[in-house]
Amino acid sequence: PKGMTAHDVLKALRHLWPDMPMGVEIAFGPTASTYADAVFLMGSEGMTAVEVKVSRGDWLSELKDPGKRAPLMAAANRFYFATPAGLTTPAELPELCGLVEVEARTLKARVTTGAKHLPSKSPDWLQTMRIANGIARAKELGL
Repeated sequence: PKGMTAHDVLKALRHLWPDMPMGVEIAFGPTASTYADAVFLMGSEGMTAVEVKVSRGDWLSELKDPGKRAPLMAAANRFYFATPAGLTTPAELPELCGLVEVEARTLKARVTTGAKHLPSKSPDWLQTMRIANGIARAKELGL
């Protein structure tokens, strides 16, 4: 995992779900204080939110603050963490969360633990605008 960047992980996610609209750096919550690193609009499956972690320290900090991801879990139908392979284990995953691991040598992503599908939600107009802006941002970043 040493040397893998968040952008590397985002590129790998783009290749994992190539046909799904992808947005990045999307604000959630009433005060827009929480951001999803990526969201994918998965058709009839709804919205998948992804939080990227590329260091063990960042991962451990995330585990200590479950409230940080609460707005994302409330809005998304699925929630995944995406990490370099071996950074964490499925046993460490918070309840309902899935894991996507990215191989350092190939930068190929794969779902190693599926996320629980949560009931469908309808985003409000402000959230819809934020997602549209995130999709435009992903295009700017070449994702």
